[in-house]
Order: sequence, then structure tokens, then C-alpha cells
Amino acid sequence: MLLVVPFLMMAQGHQVGTTEKTKIYNAPGGKVLVTLPKSAQCDAFIFNVVASSKGWLKIDKSTFQAAEYIDIDGEEVENTHVLMIDAFKDECWVRCEDVFTDLFRPGAMMTYDKFYQSPSKSSKCLGSISPDMILEVKGNWVKVEGDVKGSRKRKTGWMYKPHLVVEMCSA
Repeated sequence: MLLVVPFLMMAQGHQVGTTEKTKIYNAPGGKVLVTLPKSAQCDAFIFNVVASSKGWLKIDKSTFQAAEYIDIDGEEVENTHVLMIDAFKDECWVRCEDVFTDLFRPGAMMTYDKFYQSPSKSSKCLGSISPDMILEVKGNWVKVEGDVKGSRKRKTGWMYKPHLVVEMCSA
């Protein structure tokens, strides 16, 4: 039974992260609740995204993992500034462009996966994409932007990703 619980928790959101100073808002375009400090090299703030709205992603506050080290004036220091966000009574939202997915790893080979015109495997397959930004979520489908295999163009489309996880390094 213990093995099933983490598996179910993973299925409930799409995990993303941030290494830059990112503001967390109480609603799309709302009041800033907190600004995350810039993460240190090879560290990130990580959380699950459970909903989206017009360029904004809703955070599952219980999944928030703070960066262990942050960058203060170019120096790596232990993070004691922002360790959790579940104490906020309000919802927590971030702008889509402030976070990135697991499949984007700076300095690493690009990884590609099929993407579609709409959130359905019966829709037109647009090729393979190496996404670096989540734009929207609908259940197990994620609208992403990224580089298309065999092209120098960036495109958007839908990927079926029920267990999108994060592996990030800002190096």
C-alpha cells in the first residue's frame, strides 16, 4: 500500500521548476505572496502544477520543494529564506514563462517526444518536440513550447504526459 500513495500523488500534477527569481501570486495577475530567491547552480525550486489559466499555472502547495542553496550576490548560500508555501491561505500561481519542465536540461542533449495539435492522440501528430515551457495543463495532457526535431523552429503543441517529472540544473 505504501508504494501506491506516491504513485497516485505523482499522477495528480505536472512537476516544474525555477532557478530565477520567481514571484508567486495569489491568483493569475493578482497580489505577490512571495518572491523566490535565485537558486544556486544545479539547484531549483520544484512543485507540481495542477491547473492552468491564460498563461498562469496553479501550484499544488503541498508539493513545493525549496532549493537547498540559493544565490545571494553571486555566492551560494544555504536557503533559509523561502522553505515552504503551504502556510499561505490563498492559492499560489506562477506565470508560465517563469518555470520550465523536466525535459529541458541546459548543457544536455535534447530529448524529444511526440506532440499533437490538440489534447488527444487522435489529433494530428506534429512531430517530436523537446519542450522547455509548460503553457497549459488539461488532465494528463500538457501544452508545451519547445524545439522541434529536425527544425530550427520553436512550436507549441500537446504532449500526453501523465507523470511529467523534473530534472533540472541551472548550469
